[in-house]
Amino acid sequence: GKRVWMMGDDTWLQLFPHHFNNSFPYPSFNVKDLDTVDNGCVEHLLPSLYEGNWDVLIAHFLGVDHAGHIFGVDTKPMIQKLEQYNDIVEEVVKVLKSQSGPGGLHENTFLVVMGDHAQTLNGDHGGGSPEEVETSIFAMSLKPVPTVLPHELDSVSCGLNMEAKQICIGTVEQLDFAATMSAMLG
Repeated sequence: GKRVWMMGDDTWLQLFPHHFNNSFPYPSFNVKDLDTVDNGCVEHLLPSLYEGNWDVLIAHFLGVDHAGHIFGVDTKPMIQKLEQYNDIVEEVVKVLKSQSGPGGLHENTFLVVMGDHAQTLNGDHGGGSPEEVETSIFAMSLKPVPTVLPHELDSVSCGLNMEAKQICIGTVEQLDFAATMSAMLG
């Protein structure tokens, strides 16, 4: 019984109509619309971070996907969407940090920001090329970094910075993602 909230892409409600305690769906199939879904996420995401009545919060933005389909990857609309997302992630991290102390609302919050797929330079996806399946993931916990790291991190190529409490893991296979997240969330 986790309390799950979702906002953004209305496909979630079509796939899982009875799984959300609260939802803010927005129509997702107008690829010419770069902003409606994203603005809906922004409208509800930050206020939701100040509420303690959810265990899992899903904010599914779509503007980058739509910008890729309509304009391609290396374009001004794509850059604007990515800059918007950077600003949103910075705000989310700021809120989480401000409430992460002992007994704080986000003492145990684990943030994951990820793409569900990548795109070719002209915005296509759905195939198996590296351009389409290699995407980014950012995960953040405000808990202290363990003093002893798992031996799997011995060969990490993107670096560890224990003083700054940063661990970078180069690759996570998508097939391992569900099991890894399940383990991390208990």
